[in-house]
Amino acid sequence: MLPEIVNYSFGGVQNWGVDTDEEEVIYAANNAGLTVYNGQFWRLHELPQNTIIRSVRCLGERIYTGSYEEFGYWQKDNTGQLIYHSLKESFGANPPLPSEEFWQIIPFGDQVVFRSFGAVYLYDGSTINRILEGYAVSRVQEYQGRLVVATLNNGLLQISEEGIRAFETGGQTLDIESFSQLAVYQDQLFAYSPSAGGFFIDPQNIRPVSPELNQLLKQQSLNSVQFIDDQRLVFGTIKNGIYLMDNLNQDMQMLNKQAGINNNTVLDLHVSGDRLWAALDNGLSRINISGALAYFNDPTGVLGTVYDLAVIDQVYYLASNTGIYRYYNDQLQLIPGSEGQCWSLYPWEDGLLCGHNNGAFWLKGEQLSLIPGSFSGVYDYTPIPGDKNLLLATYSGLGHLNVTEGLQITRISGLDRPIEQVSFDHEGHWYASGFYQGLYKSDFAAQGESPTNWEPWGEDDIFQQNKVKLNIIDNTIYLAENNRWWMQSMKGFQEVPVLTDQKLLGQTSDELWFWDQTSTLITRRDVKFKSLDTWTNSSLVERFVPGFQKVLIQNDSTLLLNLIDGFARWDVTRNRKDNDISPAIGAIYLNNTAIPLENMTDLTISHAQARTVVVEAYVPQAQGSELEYDLKGQQEQKGKIPNGKLMLQNLPAGDYELSIYETAHPHSPAQLNFEVLPPWYWSPLMKLLYLILFIASLFAVGRFQKRREQKASIDKQNRLKIAAQKEIAEIERKNLLKEIKNKKKELTNTTASMVQKNETIISLRNELKRLEKSSPNVTRTKNILHRSGQQLDSKKDWSLFESRFSELNEDFFNKLSHAYPKLTTKDKKLCAYIKIGLTSKEIAPLLGITKRSVELQRYRLRKKLNLDTKISFIEFLDRF
Repeated sequence: MLPEIVNYSFGGVQNWGVDTDEEEVIYAANNAGLTVYNGQFWRLHELPQNTIIRSVRCLGERIYTGSYEEFGYWQKDNTGQLIYHSLKESFGANPPLPSEEFWQIIPFGDQVVFRSFGAVYLYDGSTINRILEGYAVSRVQEYQGRLVVATLNNGLLQISEEGIRAFETGGQTLDIESFSQLAVYQDQLFAYSPSAGGFFIDPQNIRPVSPELNQLLKQQSLNSVQFIDDQRLVFGTIKNGIYLMDNLNQDMQMLNKQAGINNNTVLDLHVSGDRLWAALDNGLSRINISGALAYFNDPTGVLGTVYDLAVIDQVYYLASNTGIYRYYNDQLQLIPGSEGQCWSLYPWEDGLLCGHNNGAFWLKGEQLSLIPGSFSGVYDYTPIPGDKNLLLATYSGLGHLNVTEGLQITRISGLDRPIEQVSFDHEGHWYASGFYQGLYKSDFAAQGESPTNWEPWGEDDIFQQNKVKLNIIDNTIYLAENNRWWMQSMKGFQEVPVLTDQKLLGQTSDELWFWDQTSTLITRRDVKFKSLDTWTNSSLVERFVPGFQKVLIQNDSTLLLNLIDGFARWDVTRNRKDNDISPAIGAIYLNNTAIPLENMTDLTISHAQARTVVVEAYVPQAQGSELEYDLKGQQEQKGKIPNGKLMLQNLPAGDYELSIYETAHPHSPAQLNFEVLPPWYWSPLMKLLYLILFIASLFAVGRFQKRREQKASIDKQNRLKIAAQKEIAEIERKNLLKEIKNKKKELTNTTASMVQKNETIISLRNELKRLEKSSPNVTRTKNILHRSGQQLDSKKDWSLFESRFSELNEDFFNKLSHAYPKLTTKDKKLCAYIKIGLTSKEIAPLLGITKRSVELQRYRLRKKLNLDTKISFIEFLDRF
């Protein structure tokens, strides 16, 4: 079986080198620059010239990189950002050779060695000196205080205080011209020559490797080599991936693209604990060489999807959609006659009962036989309590398998539909769940008899209209439908919130294995659902068979899991040992600006900065851990942290406590306490100002209210005064109107009296004139006529009229005279009579003339006034 392999691809295609720091953060020398993976997310850091990085080495807080005519190191600033520092100026009198690229970096005591193909350089922290040139250098290593140099034209060299000379150990040398690879582990040195093969070197001996290994390494073009420990080596080749060699028992395991790595061309290798990192011509691969998980997968696709598995005498049997397979000694073999979908394998006696698409089969060794009476495809087998016989859940109902007198199946009537599961409780009740939907119950009549009186069961339609999984846990029935769980109780079915989204993978009498379907969390629980242990592994969960996830508990420490392309063996005792390692906060960004990490202990965030707060977190010495957070404070929230980047937005002012923890290990969180300040308009100073303004406002409002009341009182008095004045004015107006009316009436009466009097006088005068010749006293008659004529032109009458007229039309004559100074007194009199509305007939007696004469005067007057005929006299005279 193969170790767990996880592939990555980020930045440019080619990765020339790989290394890890003390927290097992990954640094890869990549075509695009330095790529960094902290177990949660990748980030690319480019050189100033955007050149390819050929080598990388983590030494303390510095990450040294070599490139084209460039050498330097990266170091985090106080915000957690990697900053590049070029060491080009440190070369001094020994500048790099023209067009030189630096392909390897190693520590040498407290100094740093880096090499190109033409020279070796030593950096002491201040200056860089060239200590070797003129050789075709392929590799350097520190070995027992000496710097060992592999060259392609001068064999193995060593550099020490004594100078440069041929490498020797225990008085022995290697008279070989070309060496391409070196690897060191404690006092062992491995050297490889393309022409002479490999050699193990210790302080006393030089031992060549086996011819078979030499032949393999030569054929596959060895390109990198690393010790895993004192017995195991890993070889990276150009043509066929990776070879893991156990020098103790001479085992060799090949890991190539077919086995699961990204690419067969290995450019560099790095061992970190039980993890092997391979820098490839296309991507990067992580191999957990001593991990808890081992896999068998069939890259050809012949095996297909595995639905169940069983182990008998260290032989694995796999039930897949293409048949039943036997796996032993890394060899996969199809059981003859088993082609087709196989759902389940049930160990019985010294063989297996197989639930197959073609019916019920008995498998013993490699012999597969159809069980007599098989009538349909079989999903599963269930033992009958207190009996050796079994029930079969089939495509078309239930069957009874009699095993006491040979294997014989009898069909059970009453439930003729696809049944996936059959279970029972301690009270003798049987339960069956449909493959597609429905839930049924039957009472078990007597030992040796099969249940027949099946009835739909469940007080909720949800159990009849949906697919339901039956589970008997601690003698209690639990029903799982989609993501929800119910427990049968005296009160009926009660939902079990603690199991929401949980998928039961497998169980023993006292332990349960669950998978959280919203994450990659796998939990071991007791029968009361208390969590006993937790794990997360995204690469494993991604390969689960949807709807048919299953765990076979082989023993206390080993689990078997069916997968979409094979199966996995899991040693749960080899879980990550450092469970108490807390997540680390790598960077904090406020509105896309990184802040100094030393401020984390007393972090204050302004209101503007709180619009977007990003916290980057990771778990040291772990890859792919699932992270969650719990924020408490003015605004509370919790949830998952995708890819290690938590974004909080628009946090209101207040104090907060942020906990970041692994989903599998929630009891060791990283804590971040911070305060979000209120906006400037809610700062303490502004609040004091608001208080002062409030008090001032109260005072101002009081004064305003008082003034308003005073003004209202004055306004009221003014309104009363105005009302009184209006009332007085109205009375005066009415009195004036009444007075005018009276005066008009007096004027009218006076004028009428004058008209009547003058008409009478005119009438008498006319009569006297007619009788004047026949009058006995002519003189007297003339005298009467004279005196009557004087009455017609009486100034007294005009004065009385003028007085009454002027009372109603003040300054009429003055205005008229001012406008028309050529008007005569008669003209003015005529204007006054016309203004009060007298007709020509009524005016004639007042003037003592005939009506025709009045009209003639009116005509003349219109001409004097230059009055248009369209305008009446009254309309004109109303202007004065």
